[in-house]
Amino acid sequence: MNQWLRQNLEQYQLLVRLLTGLLDRGFYPIPTAPTGQQTFRVDHTLAIIDSLNRFPDMGQGGPLKIFSTGPVYQPTSSQWTETLDVEILGGSDSESLGIVDDLLRWLCDGENRPHMVIGDLQILTQTLTLSGITKEDIDTFVGYLRTGNRVDAESLLARRAPSYQRLFHIQSWDGLEMKGPFAPPVDRQRWMASLSNLSDVSWDLASVGTWPYYNGLVFSLYGKNIGQPLIRGGQFQLTLGERVWRGIGFTVFVGPYELFARGVI
Repeated sequence: MNQWLRQNLEQYQLLVRLLTGLLDRGFYPIPTAPTGQQTFRVDHTLAIIDSLNRFPDMGQGGPLKIFSTGPVYQPTSSQWTETLDVEILGGSDSESLGIVDDLLRWLCDGENRPHMVIGDLQILTQTLTLSGITKEDIDTFVGYLRTGNRVDAESLLARRAPSYQRLFHIQSWDGLEMKGPFAPPVDRQRWMASLSNLSDVSWDLASVGTWPYYNGLVFSLYGKNIGQPLIRGGQFQLTLGERVWRGIGFTVFVGPYELFARGVI
C-alpha cells in the first residue's frame, strides 16, 4: 500500500506543477464535472465550450487561453484516467500554434526525446477529393480511422484510389518529400521543423484524431516504450446554438506523462 500511496502522491505533485505552469502562462481554469448528462465524461472540451457558451461575447482581444482538469472515462479500458485539457480559442492560426509550441517545449523539456505524429484533416480531405473520392466516402474513410479500423479504411482506398494507399506510409520529418498533394503546407513545414529540435517528428495523413469536431491539424506525442499517448490534440470547430467556436487544444494524459517526466523507459 505504501508504494501505491507514494505513486499517487507523485502523480498529484506532478499535476500541481502542470497547473501552476499553465496559470503562470496566463491560462484560466474552468471547472468541469467528471460525468456528463446521463453518461460518463469522456472529453472535457465539450463541457468547457458548453460553459463558455452561456456567456455573451467576452470581447477578448486575442486568443482565450483556458484549461480544465479531472478524470475521463475510457470505455475501451473501462478505467478512469486523470487528464489535463488545454484549449486556445480564437486568434489566428499562427498565434495559436505559437502558444502550443511554447507549451510543448515546456512539457517536453528534459533528457528524453519524445515522438510527435502530425496529420491534417484539411489536407487529407483535399487530397482525397482530388482523387475523385466522394464526400460520403471520405467521411466513411475518416470514420474508420477514428475508430482504429485501418483494415476497412485501406480496403476503401484500394477500391476507390489504389495509388492513394500511400496515405498509410508514415514519413519522418528528416526524410519527408515536399512535393505533391501529400506534402504539408509551408506553415506546417515550419512548425514541424521547429518541433524537430525537441522531438522526433512524423507526418501521417492517416492520423485524424479521435473526436468528430477536429477539422484541421491533429497531433499526438508519444514517449519511448510508453504504450499510451502522452499528449493528443488538434484544431477544432464546434457549433453550439448560434455560436461557432474555433480553436486548438490538447489533452495531457497525466499517468503516461508522469512516466515520461520521470524518465521511465
